Amino acid sequence: MRALVFSNTWGVVLLLYLFFSPYRYLLTPTEIVLKRRIGVITTIPYEQIVSVELREESLFRRLARTIVVNPGVFGYYGPFNDKKTGTEVSVYATRFKQMVELRTIRRTFYITPAKPEEFVVEVRRMMRHVGDQERQSSER
Repeated sequence: MRALVFSNTWGVVLLLYLFFSPYRYLLTPTEIVLKRRIGVITTIPYEQIVSVELREESLFRRLARTIVVNPGVFGYYGPFNDKKTGTEVSVYATRFKQMVELRTIRRTFYITPAKPEEFVVEVRRMMRHVGDQERQSSER
């Protein structure tokens, strides 16, 4: 009986890791939506993005957990400390290579879309589009 309870407990823990892990990164006309299997993690409006860069190198040694939320089961997510800059960053990733770095006016995010190069190009395009719309509305 004790073994059954133990295995069921780990099954529940694994399911929680699965449901809360990063699942999809959606580009809408106004923002990036970071999703998990159940619900939205956060949204990042394009007008708040300062820069978007592809980080080809592995950031495994550069990023240290500030709070251990998940040991890497189904991904890495939560607050991390960037040892190079000394700042706290938000990681919603499935790997530590080919991460996309999104710097916003409030914080830095590291995410891992399936096609990171295409993602960066599209986010930059959407940022320009939103910037053009803001300029046009301020000229009126």
